[in-house]
Parts: sequence; C-alpha cells; structure tokens
Amino acid sequence: MVHYFAATLRRYSGRFKDAWLVASVGEDCDPFDIGATQPQLARHDITWRWANRDDFRRNSYNATGLTSRAMPFEVELVMIADAAPLVMGDFSDAAEQLARPFGIAAVPATWPPWLGRGKGDVDRIELFALAGLPTPVFDCPHLGHGVYYPVGAGMDAGPAYFSYGVVLGTRDAMSAIASTVPANYFLAVEFLRTDLAAQVGSTLSIIRSALTYRALPVRYSFSADYRAHEVFPAETADVLILHYLNCPFRKHVNTASPSAVATRLKDHCDDRGAHAQFIFNVVNRADNAVVAESADSTA
Repeated sequence: MVHYFAATLRRYSGRFKDAWLVASVGEDCDPFDIGATQPQLARHDITWRWANRDDFRRNSYNATGLTSRAMPFEVELVMIADAAPLVMGDFSDAAEQLARPFGIAAVPATWPPWLGRGKGDVDRIELFALAGLPTPVFDCPHLGHGVYYPVGAGMDAGPAYFSYGVVLGTRDAMSAIASTVPANYFLAVEFLRTDLAAQVGSTLSIIRSALTYRALPVRYSFSADYRAHEVFPAETADVLILHYLNCPFRKHVNTASPSAVATRLKDHCDDRGAHAQFIFNVVNRADNAVVAESADSTA
C-alpha cells in the first residue's frame, strides 16, 4: 500500500511529486531496516520512523498515527495520510487555500463516531467540557447524513471532525496539533471507547489550538464505498485522492504485492457494476504508475 501511495504521488500529484515522504510504522518487534527488506521502495527515498514498541503494544496502529502527528515538521506544507490512498491528480489548490500560518483542511468524516461504532458521541458538549474547551461550532456537515445513516438518526453536522485518511496543513498548524494530540487522544479514548478516538483527538487539538480549518470536497479523500459513487457523481468524475480499500479490493489480500493487485485487476471481468469499474479504472492507473517506475529502473 505504501508502494502504491508513493508511486501515484510521484507520478500524478504535480507540484508535490518530489515531496519528502516519511512513513510511521509499528509492530511488536525491534525496529529493522525496512528499506533493506523492501527494495522496491528504494527509489522513493522514504524516511521510516518507528513507533515506540511499548506504545504499540498498548495502542496498536493508533501508536503509529500518534507518531506521525507528533513528529517535528520541517517543511512549509504537510500532508498526513494513512497508507490506503491513491493520488490521482494535483491537489495543490487545496494546499494553496490553507489559512496562514495556522491552517488545516480535510474531508469531514462520513458520520459521527458514535454511529460508526455505537459508543460515544463527539458532538456532545460533555466531551469538550471534559477537555476544558468551549462548546464548538457545528459547521462541518457529515457527508453520510441521509446516505450512510438516516436523517434523524444522528446530527447532520459536527465540529472540525475530519477523516484521518488525508489531512493537509501548514507547518505551524501541524506543530500545534503535535503538542496536544497525545493527551487529547487518550482523553477521547476514555470518553468514546472506540477505535475512532484518534480522529476525535485531532478534533480536540484543532479546537484547543484555535486553528483555522476548512472542509474539503470529497474528491480530496474519496471513499471506495459504492454509496459515495452514487451520491457524489460530480466528485467521482474528478477524484484526486481515492481510498481504494473497500469492495472490490480487500486489504492485505488484493494489496499484498503488485502481483496481487495485477491478479485482481486481471480477474475483474466479472465485476460489471459501474462502481466496480470505477474502482478498477483508478487502481489500474495506479498500477500503471508502479509498472512505469519498474520500466524506468531497468531502462
């Protein structure tokens, strides 16, 4: 997944094709040289940063997320992303519209976390009071309202509660988050008791740091879920960043290696629906980027 993210960023992102890539990783083991074990990634000059082993034992993959958000930021613009996105176009317009110096932008989460896991509610003012924060402004519409969950089943908008998949920010904004996000994460874990607490921790940090935030259209972090394809046709036609790990691509199965991706693409002839074809077309373009870099290295 890191390979496909890096390859598509380098080939299709335009302005950011030469961006410095830092990957946060974690496992219950001693750190080892990932670059040596994954030579296909060498051309992308990735800096690997390991989460503390004890932290990983306690917090699993959230420890890697905290590592990525708590590191020192040395560049003017920062994107924090998970390993799943495929970059399909130039997203520099979103970066250019970030408020200076403390600006952040991302696609709002699909639904409030208590609907996502059935426990807790980031939209309740109790959480913010517990965190010593004022009641936030509920100005970020949940994209799943009336789509992923019925009208009336949950609030139609929340505070700056963004998908963890892709977040853009200035260096000063990301540094402000880094100084508070660990404590806010653990506060959210205690209150919510769900694996969505990491996203809520970022919400608390954004509000605590008084950052200027902006909700981005879904094309900047498009879900592979079929409902997004049906509800946002204009965004589908102009996807810039796609999270492809949903049906018909299974994480760690169809994404285990370039050969596994190629096999799934080859076998897609039975997937006749418009949504499946959309996903396969995007993943095929990503696979072309991986194949092209292999050709470049042997030329």
